[in-house]
Amino acid sequence: MTPNILVPDSLSLNTLPRGATVLLLGGRDTGKTTWILETAQTLTASGKTVGLLDCDLGQSEIGPPGTIGAALAAPGKPLRSLRDLPPLAEYFVGSTSPNRHFLEVCVGAVQMARVVRKQRPDILLVDTDGLIGGPAGRAYKHQLAELLLPQAIVALARGDELEALLSAFTRRDTPTLWRVRVSEAAGRKSTAARATRRTARFLTALDGSQSLQFSLDDVALLGTGLGLGTPLPHHLQQFIGQSLKRPVLHAEQIPGEGLYVVTHGDGWDTSGLAAVESFFNTKSMTIVAAQKFSQLLVGLQALSGALLGLGRIERIDFARRTLTIQSPCRKPRAVAQIRFGSLRLSADGGELGETRSGEL
Repeated sequence: MTPNILVPDSLSLNTLPRGATVLLLGGRDTGKTTWILETAQTLTASGKTVGLLDCDLGQSEIGPPGTIGAALAAPGKPLRSLRDLPPLAEYFVGSTSPNRHFLEVCVGAVQMARVVRKQRPDILLVDTDGLIGGPAGRAYKHQLAELLLPQAIVALARGDELEALLSAFTRRDTPTLWRVRVSEAAGRKSTAARATRRTARFLTALDGSQSLQFSLDDVALLGTGLGLGTPLPHHLQQFIGQSLKRPVLHAEQIPGEGLYVVTHGDGWDTSGLAAVESFFNTKSMTIVAAQKFSQLLVGLQALSGALLGLGRIERIDFARRTLTIQSPCRKPRAVAQIRFGSLRLSADGGELGETRSGEL
């Protein structure tokens, strides 16, 4: 056993310097949330202020699914559940899985950690998702650790399932590694149970939604190519539609990138692409079927980038250049940015599938 691998006990965290960050790693259903909660309860009962960072997009406790949540647990206040803590802030990713969203999760984790650290907690506990295997999963968690710079890593593992992931940290003076063995009899949640829980959490986050209309000229759209260029006049949109044999609802020319086209329905005629590319002297075209925007999960953000609330796209009127969103956001006039996620949601909070990266 290498010198920096310790056997954890209830007093181990007290050996860390004030303001230390502890990163929790583990697969699905290894008790990460329970460990975070019980540790926070113990620390606050001893008079410490605990910062909490929830990076588990699918099974989040702080904030709704699809977001990274930050909170603060203070001494003298009973802590029965992490859900009872009011979020200090939330970062919108717009997916319930970190796959294809590693960069967004890392950026969100750093930003939310900055928010918590401004409160000067005695310790910051960081919960993560259950993706621990494969080259991509290992690289993702290594990068997250390198960005957050934890003083300690708590690894909850069944058998040796985390050894490949932890190997990157075993020959370093920091972070300290604490291994916690998880019983093979520990309960596991089914995929259906996880989905049901997310649905309930989405319903809570979207409760009280109403139709909010925004002008495409008054807000910045993030996570999409829509709105980045100069809209084309009607006759040029007609030309593109005739070439693709598909009605075109919107088209714009993005400087340095080419054409961005929204069609009514998919299944356009690819043989007409050459004529369009030749006319506009471009080799780059993004064609999006309008239905891809329908019921898409979005984050409504203020000028500062702070998340004001979640929403679902109700419709986009390209002729009037308006975007209508179902959202409970209480400060619609403060919305300056609308970040498009990749997940589509039904009115009852059910997941309808995800768009692929770069598809919008």
